[in-house]
Amino acid sequence: MQTLVKKQYEYTLAATYYAADGTVLAKTQTKGICRYDRPKAINDKGQYVVDGEVVDPFFIYGAWDQFLEGYASVGIKFFRARDKKLDTWDTDKLIEALDRAHSVGLKQIIALYSSRPAGHPFQIENTRRVVETVKDHPAVAGYLMMDEPSYAARGLFKSAKTYEEMHEYLVEGYKTIRDIDPVHPVINIDTVEATSETIEMTSQVTDVFMIDSYPLSEKDIPIRMYTATSRVMGFLKEGHPFWTLGCQWTDT
Repeated sequence: MQTLVKKQYEYTLAATYYAADGTVLAKTQTKGICRYDRPKAINDKGQYVVDGEVVDPFFIYGAWDQFLEGYASVGIKFFRARDKKLDTWDTDKLIEALDRAHSVGLKQIIALYSSRPAGHPFQIENTRRVVETVKDHPAVAGYLMMDEPSYAARGLFKSAKTYEEMHEYLVEGYKTIRDIDPVHPVINIDTVEATSETIEMTSQVTDVFMIDSYPLSEKDIPIRMYTATSRVMGFLKEGHPFWTLGCQWTDT
């Protein structure tokens, strides 16, 4: 029997547990089960594709406007902005920033969160407005729904009181984005300190899953990235796109 065959449709899974004598032991209900095709920018092998060509998603997380040309010159393809000239809710200015990125051959991962994830009730209209505005721009690489959702779900930044609540917001954000833009991937980045349970839940509502790893010094980057990557790969389904973010805190 085929199940969950209808795509872009929300299913509710209900289950009742019985004892051998027929006594009801428990009932559970899970909402937000959806099926979506992969975004067109991700092929069947999980690779990012631009104009029919596979692109290595070598990216910088925290880009500055004045260095865009320099990033491109060393082979960087994508970026997540740190500069307010690039990372803005003002769609006119965002289009200008995307135009500058496109002029040097870069693509931007658009952040759709502030202190709350993209699918939060206070954030969802901004999410919808931005995606509708930029989805056809050639410099869009994808959309970031939340930074470190398992960390933010500890009641910090007014994001969510529990991870279950955060997961609901991620589901709502994912559906909203994908219903508008069938091409570009939805991305979540979580912290290396996230639990196996939250990593599994977060990766279920994203087209590309990323993990960050902040070493204390430059020499710690390789082993930290290896440890984080090995750990996460154990939780992801085969073929799920996974990018690793190597970071180092600096004063600049």
